[in-house]
Amino acid sequence: MNKKEIIDKLISLMQTDFDAARSYEQALDQIDEPEIHRQIAEFHSDHERHIKNLSDRILDLGEAPPQLIRDLKGFFIEGFTVLRSVTGTEGALRALESNEKLINRNYQEVADLDMPLIIKNQVKLNFNDEKKHLQYISQAIVDRLWERVPGKGAQESHHSNETETIEVVAGESLSKGERSKNIFDQLKADHAIVINIFDQLKNLPETEKRFRQRLFSSLQKELLMHMKIEEKIFYQALTKNEIAYGETLKAFEEHHAAQFLLDELDQKPIDADAWYPQLSVLRDLIEHHIKVEESRIFEIAKNILSTQQINDMGSIFFNSRERAERIGLAAA
Repeated sequence: MNKKEIIDKLISLMQTDFDAARSYEQALDQIDEPEIHRQIAEFHSDHERHIKNLSDRILDLGEAPPQLIRDLKGFFIEGFTVLRSVTGTEGALRALESNEKLINRNYQEVADLDMPLIIKNQVKLNFNDEKKHLQYISQAIVDRLWERVPGKGAQESHHSNETETIEVVAGESLSKGERSKNIFDQLKADHAIVINIFDQLKNLPETEKRFRQRLFSSLQKELLMHMKIEEKIFYQALTKNEIAYGETLKAFEEHHAAQFLLDELDQKPIDADAWYPQLSVLRDLIEHHIKVEESRIFEIAKNILSTQQINDMGSIFFNSRERAERIGLAAA
């Protein structure tokens, strides 16, 4: 594909996400159930983030992203959602399900095309979000989640490895696997984002200096934001417990080491001979940190934190991350 064809495809996806975001806004007005509303609001934020990410990839190609407007397809999607949403939560979800099927088809088509690696990876990341949206909405319709009574009974919520379960109050954390919003899954999702950026940097041709700089800036932003919020919400709670204190202190120190390496990389020219070797050192540190955290520290935390604390931390972490993304790292 030539540059113009790639940009046209990215603009088409941007328009799809733009239309989807508007339809989600209308659907949210019809949804009263707190858990479903929170999940759909998160999906709305995903679509807004996709627009920004795709705009950045167009900038990478040396072109200015367009100002989006509602096209004929946009009017169709939006009108369809309004028509179906008059029946409340169920109608809103069924409308969004139809829209997400269309969005998934659009992303699938572009994800299969031959494009530069950094663009292909971005499309795939966005497409993964869309698949999760459709999976959650379809399952919510099958399970009729809006008929569940908050605070009555308990459900099992499995972690992403689905080998352990915790009891949660119905209506607070009904999601399963990747859709779970407890603190462990929030942290794992962040870890996956960081490792994905490392992979993109590793596979990027050395001649792509401008892309390398943009990827490193993304890595720097994601790591700094993650570490700051994690320390404030998760680590501070663990340091109050004698059992968790030692391991958490080590984790703090590894954060400080990562910060030092990030600063060193930031000060070096992006094409310096020592840049990639030092990036490799940073990756080794981060991968070791993640391995210890997701095994040893998570296991300790599960034994000393209540289910309510685990779920509440997840919500606070998510909200803090959203706020930091929206108005800057200092706000976290």
